[in-house]
Amino acid sequence: AVASFAHFLSAAGVGRDARVVMFSPNRGEMLVAEFATMCLGATYVPIFAGYPADQAQELIERTRPRALIVGGREQLERACVPPSVRTLLSFRLLEPASLKRLLRGTRAEYVTFGDALRRHAITGADDPRLAAFLASAKRMDPDQPCLINFTSGTSGLLKGVVLTHANILSQ
Repeated sequence: AVASFAHFLSAAGVGRDARVVMFSPNRGEMLVAEFATMCLGATYVPIFAGYPADQAQELIERTRPRALIVGGREQLERACVPPSVRTLLSFRLLEPASLKRLLRGTRAEYVTFGDALRRHAITGADDPRLAAFLASAKRMDPDQPCLINFTSGTSGLLKGVVLTHANILSQ
């Protein structure tokens, strides 16, 4: 699933130095998206699904993501789709009327997470795309950023803490 989703993200223009924002309640697919993003050399940016609309929108805009993943309509209505977003994904299917209204004025293309996996499915160990994905992931620079974690620290406005592959692996 990680290699399949990475193939989808790559085809959607996500690569080194791009950012993928996750704004969803916790679910297993988030780990697939995180690993796929990091293995492409892009930066994964999880945003707490409970943030109010103004805070979520500010963080998403500040991040300038290439891809935005939301849980469903509730998160999309509290989020924003900034001009940098080219791909919008959701875990639950969004109604066409809501989607059209919320994407008006953007260049974002929409797909469900499940459809993205099905369209780019890597089905076996003999698939050459799997070998290419694994070889690319092994070449990641351990000092390259792979995650931005927003935190208030002890107080104040949220700050984006940049973590590298080495930071993650040390844990």
